[in-house]
Amino acid sequence: MIVDAVVKTSNISLINLDLGDCGLTVEGAKHVARLIESNNTITILNVSGNKFGLEGWKASSNALKTNTTPLETLSFDFNKIGDEEAVLIVEGLQECKNLCSIVLEENEIGDEGGQRLFKGVKMNTSIVDLTQFPKNQVPRDCA
Repeated sequence: MIVDAVVKTSNISLINLDLGDCGLTVEGAKHVARLIESNNTITILNVSGNKFGLEGWKASSNALKTNTTPLETLSFDFNKIGDEEAVLIVEGLQECKNLCSIVLEENEIGDEGGQRLFKGVKMNTSIVDLTQFPKNQVPRDCA
């Protein structure tokens, strides 16, 4: 209902949406993906502390690939994102041209995910802030 309201209402001026710790799962992730693709006003989106699962992160990644919305900041912290999920997210980040900041702290990202994040951020010059500490296991030389 929230996503429908944001996407379908033309006179909305919501710029910051916090869906953190809402118990969102794969189905919720698919709605968040629709929001990433279609919103016209939100610049800051927090979906921290949810359990999207691999399918949910695939949907989010695909949405980031086609994103043309004003979205500038994404918070994906405390989501138990591992290397496999991080690789999916990177695939979306490489194509997302408005995004400036992404927060991934307190996840479970290791060597492979860290390396891919590093390469992905290098390819996307609009991203100026990537927060991945504390807790992730990304090697210091990569960080």
